[in-house]
Amino acid sequence: KHTKLPEKHNKEESSIHAAFVPVFAGFPLSPLESSGSCFRLVIAVIVAEIAAMVVAQTVLTVPLKGATTPLRSLVEQVSAGLGAGVASLFVRATSCSLVAATEACARQVPEAADRLALGDTHSDAAKTLVFGAGLTVPVADGALALGDPERDVYICQWAGAAKQVDVVVTVLPASQQQQASLSLASGCHLVHSQLERKAVAAASDGKGISVFSLPGGGEASLSLNENCDPTVRTDLHNALGHVVADSCGAASQAALQAVLVGPSVVLPASGTAITTGMWQGLYCCQHARGKSKSDVLITNISKGTIAQGQAELVAPSRGCHDMTDDLVKQISSLEKCQQGVLQLTLQHTSASIAVNQRGVGLALEQALNTVVPEAWNHEFLEHTYEGPDDCPGHIKSTLVGASLLIPVAKGRLNLADDQVFYLCEHRNVGGWGGGHRRKVVWTLVGEQS
Repeated sequence: KHTKLPEKHNKEESSIHAAFVPVFAGFPLSPLESSGSCFRLVIAVIVAEIAAMVVAQTVLTVPLKGATTPLRSLVEQVSAGLGAGVASLFVRATSCSLVAATEACARQVPEAADRLALGDTHSDAAKTLVFGAGLTVPVADGALALGDPERDVYICQWAGAAKQVDVVVTVLPASQQQQASLSLASGCHLVHSQLERKAVAAASDGKGISVFSLPGGGEASLSLNENCDPTVRTDLHNALGHVVADSCGAASQAALQAVLVGPSVVLPASGTAITTGMWQGLYCCQHARGKSKSDVLITNISKGTIAQGQAELVAPSRGCHDMTDDLVKQISSLEKCQQGVLQLTLQHTSASIAVNQRGVGLALEQALNTVVPEAWNHEFLEHTYEGPDDCPGHIKSTLVGASLLIPVAKGRLNLADDQVFYLCEHRNVGGWGGGHRRKVVWTLVGEQS
């Protein structure tokens, strides 16, 4: 439900006149009929409502303005009542992606997506697969913690985008929030132990999720991948240089690589530990040349945790498979969640998970094979001794992601009608010792009905 602002508005309220006033579950708002003073009253009530909630969720219907549309001011109207926490953003469309970047970098994203040559069939869905439909941004004092004031959250639309899209915004309050500083040379680095110590030191005894974010990381990114062989990290760094064409210049290339991988990873927490697979570890990828400092903001969320468990998914073969029904039936208490998020972590490094358009699995698999060809094994990859599909599988896992936040409303996944959950299996015979049987740790956080 949405309430559109009247066309005639007080000029003093011009910074927010283009927004749609959100309607919170159980808190309907009647259409606005008066001036800006009435609007200020409504916002004050919404802020009070957020402060009283464990989780607040709304849907913003956003008119698209060309190739990129900024979102920060709209989202901060929703997060204004939150002292510290995270804002989980999810676009209910398969024709665009969400990125955190400067305006200059965001404007290059559609062009960079076109250069990936993802094919003519369902190319928009393939672009959304690699750039992502969701984004998790830390919140401090009610504002999005993006570091550089020139950074914003943008909707990057592809050629087939509609005139407007729905963005689900879910704000979650933090139980603890603190910072870890990393000084890293150019490359992909295993930083799991450093970040885990910080997360555990600030963790509560309950179950929940830990959000690792780079609020100012315009040329750095976070990922989840293999924690054992260092050649995987070298290969990933070199592969990202091949994926993003260097014709745009070194600085732009570094920023685009950071957007492609993403600024955050969300992991399940249980007691005083974060949960990952046996062979998984947190990476910080420094894409700029030379040595740089990256500050990682760690936000622990335990309030509102409804349930946590493990699901098992079996892919019939290599490829991208719709596993929505298989996943949902293993999520206990989903029907009790009035509003919130479902956090998913795939405990494997040669597969990935995503939300995308229904019925395009074959096109997505073909697109991934184009972006990360197995021919690279004969050109520059070093991690080649576990088969030609192994290292490309690790690279695809970082591009698509092994960690996912899906909005939940009224006991169901809050997706568009044509969106489904995909398990992307990148290996011919599956993972080591387990075949195509993949484990997913799930955590349900929100308000119970």
